[in-house]
Amino acid sequence: MGKQPIKFNIPLSAEQKEAKAVILTKDVNFLLGGEGSGKTMLSVNVALDLFFRKDTHYDKIIITRPAVATEDFGYLPGDMNDKLGPYLAPIYETITDIYGNTDVKKNKIARHFENNEIRILPIAFTRGVTYSNAIVIIDEFQNCTQHQMEMIIGRLGKSSKLIFAGSKVQIDLPRKSSSAVHSVSKLEDNEYTYIKELQSNHRHAAVVSILDTLRKKEEQYEERKDS
Repeated sequence: MGKQPIKFNIPLSAEQKEAKAVILTKDVNFLLGGEGSGKTMLSVNVALDLFFRKDTHYDKIIITRPAVATEDFGYLPGDMNDKLGPYLAPIYETITDIYGNTDVKKNKIARHFENNEIRILPIAFTRGVTYSNAIVIIDEFQNCTQHQMEMIIGRLGKSSKLIFAGSKVQIDLPRKSSSAVHSVSKLEDNEYTYIKELQSNHRHAAVVSILDTLRKKEEQYEERKDS
């Protein structure tokens, strides 16, 4: 008999619950949305839920993010943990925020990291790896190229699940047109994929208002410059 559902520290919205129900049935998922739409939070919720439940076959969580400036961390001082510390911090914080930040829960998460059952890696470190019995989250995937997205999908082993989480507007690549986010619409009719654009804002109301204003002004400036 399966374990009771986990009581997460941050509950999902109705929109996120609806998306989660579908993600549980699909192997390749794309969560799109702007700042504060809860893409990463939902991805981590799904991963922790499947990982901790006794009635599933998932025995690891892998979270990867593209490094836009460079995927070579060799220039940073210290060992690999020191090099990846700033890179891992936002995701680790998200995990503890969602699961709960009591000492017991933080120690439990820490043990899973120590045992490599939960891993956070740069995309370059996933080459040649086959994901088996794993939930794999690709955070900030709008900063992946299509080639990188194809490489990640090609790593998918049996009994695993991919969740790509990204934004159409937060592209930091030198050539925005090379972002993998532009290729997602090509997969709308694929039987193995689920694509969901989250609409809600889980942060301050000012976030959407101010960023929309700035982006509209930037678009107007670019149009005047080109005319």
